[in-house]
Amino acid sequence: MKVLLVVTDVSADVAREAEQARHRQEIEQASRLAALGELVGGVAHELNNPLTAILGFTEVMTLSSHAAPLSEELAIVQKEALRARNIVRDLLFVVKPGDTTRTVIPVADLVAHIERLRRAAWTQQGIRWDIAIEQPCMAWGNEQQLTQVLLNLVTNAEQALTGRPERHIRIRATSRDGRTQISVSDTGSGMDEATRSRVFEPFFTTKQGQGTGLGLSLSHSIVQSHNGELRVESSPGVGTTFTFTLPAAADEPARPRLDSAPAAAGTIRVLVVDDEPSLRKVCQRLIASMGHECATADTSASAVELAAHSEFDMVLCDYRLGSETAGDVVAGLERVAPQLISRMVIATGATTDAGVIELTEKHGLRLMAKPYGVNELSAIIREVGGAAR
Repeated sequence: MKVLLVVTDVSADVAREAEQARHRQEIEQASRLAALGELVGGVAHELNNPLTAILGFTEVMTLSSHAAPLSEELAIVQKEALRARNIVRDLLFVVKPGDTTRTVIPVADLVAHIERLRRAAWTQQGIRWDIAIEQPCMAWGNEQQLTQVLLNLVTNAEQALTGRPERHIRIRATSRDGRTQISVSDTGSGMDEATRSRVFEPFFTTKQGQGTGLGLSLSHSIVQSHNGELRVESSPGVGTTFTFTLPAAADEPARPRLDSAPAAAGTIRVLVVDDEPSLRKVCQRLIASMGHECATADTSASAVELAAHSEFDMVLCDYRLGSETAGDVVAGLERVAPQLISRMVIATGATTDAGVIELTEKHGLRLMAKPYGVNELSAIIREVGGAAR
C-alpha cells in the first residue's frame, strides 16, 4: 500500500495575510487618531472661550484702582488660567498635525512643552528629572515635528524605568559651531548590541502590547529630514542615552527677532465678531482700556451690516460662530467692505484646524490663538492698526 504525501508551501499566503492584517491595523489606528484630533480640537475651542473671558476680566480687574485688596487672589486666578491654557495648547500641539514651516526655535521652549506634559506622570511614577540647557541654544526646524521627536524619546525613557530602583531622566542641550545637540538619558535596564542595532527599524519593539514600534523610526526619519542625526548609546543594566543633533539655523546664525510691531497712530476702531457674549464684553473692556473704540457683532449678518455703515481699522473674528464660520464674515465683507479683509484677524482655540488653515492661507489673514489677554490683543492692534493708518 502506497501513501501519497502532498506538501504545499503556504508560507507566501501566510505572509500575505499577515501583511493585510498589518495594513488593517494601520488604517484603524489612523482613523482613531483622526477622531481623537477632532475631539481635542472641539474640546480646545470649548475650553479656550471661557479661559479667554477669565483671563481678560482678570486683567480688566487688575487695571482697576479698586482691585488692590484682591491683587494676590487675582494673580492666582491669572496664573491658574494660564496653566490651563498651556495644557490645552500642548495637547493640540501633539495631537493635531500642522504645517512643515521651519523656523529658529528656542530649545528651552521645546523642552518646556514636554516638561509640562509629563511632569504629573513623572511625579506619580516616582521619576526624578533634571534639565540643563546652555544659553543661547536654538534649533532650526519644524516645532511640531521636533516636539514629537522629543516626546517620543522621553516616553521611551519613562518605559525603560519600569521596575528600576533608581528612576532618573536627564535632558541636556548645547549649541556648538552651528549645530545643536539634545540628549535624553535614563537609568533604565539598557539594551544589548542586538537590540540597539535594530532600535530604529519600523515596527521593532521590545515592549509588546505598548505602542506600535513606530516611535523611534518616525523620530529617526524626522531628524534626518532636518539634516540632523539621531544616535543611541546603551549598556545593559546601566541605562540609555538618545542624542540628536540639528542645525542651529538655516543659512545664517540664529538670531531672535527683535523688531517691534508698528505703533498705531491715534485711536483705532475695532470690530469684534464673536457669538460668546462674555468674549464680546471682555474685548470691549480691554480695547477701551487701551484707548481704542470697539463695536461688536454676534453673527456674520450683523458684522456685515456694521461694516457697511461704519469705518473700522481692524476686524477681530472668532472662527466658529454658532452655525457659521469666519468664512461667512469674509464673504460678506467682500461685498460691502473688501478693504477690511486684509485687516482681519481670526481668533480661535483650534489654530491647527483644517478649516482655519485653509481660510487664513486663502485670504492671507492673521491668526491669534485663544485664550488671549491684554498683551496679545495690544500687540495685534499695533500690528494691524499701524498698517491700516
